[in-house]
Amino acid sequence: MLVTKRNWKTIVFMNEEGNVTSRVCTSCNRLRPIGAFRKQSNGLGGYKSYCGTCYSAYVTANYKDDNLLRLHRLRAEEAGLPSNMSLELLNKLKEEQGGHCVLSHSERVERDHFIPISWGTGLGDVYENVVYMEKGLNISKGNRHPFIWIKKQPHFVQRRFHNELVPMLAERNGMTAKEFEEYVTKCYEEFVNREEV
Repeated sequence: MLVTKRNWKTIVFMNEEGNVTSRVCTSCNRLRPIGAFRKQSNGLGGYKSYCGTCYSAYVTANYKDDNLLRLHRLRAEEAGLPSNMSLELLNKLKEEQGGHCVLSHSERVERDHFIPISWGTGLGDVYENVVYMEKGLNISKGNRHPFIWIKKQPHFVQRRFHNELVPMLAERNGMTAKEFEEYVTKCYEEFVNREEV
């Protein structure tokens, strides 16, 4: 027997005794037997509304993000830099970029601090300095000066860097693209001078 109501976010099937036999997962939208759902005392029929697979993926993703948030916050604080990054801000960043890298359009992305925290100067672990970048590009960039690093990248990546990424970050920081490049260069010079001492 199919049981559903307008205010429910899922479709639930019950047997004649009124026990839930299967339901549509509110995360993956797949019809699954009730055994695929974890128990929850206040859930309909005593089960969560999302299946065990989706729940595990959610926990893994948030555990990883939460640990990375703590790690980056600690690194920023040790360097005397600000850190206000949160899961909400990270989700906002990802949405702004459409879930892909601005430079390569790849969906295999990870967080990048445009001005590296390891420089010990600049913006720190804040919204104005964080972007999602393709993993390979992020590794390649490392703690290099972004405006020097980009010169060795493919032409289409260089074009997107200057036409999309830099203007986006400059706007977040209330600067023109030229002012932002000058600011990044100033931070890099401070980093190099500190390393040489």
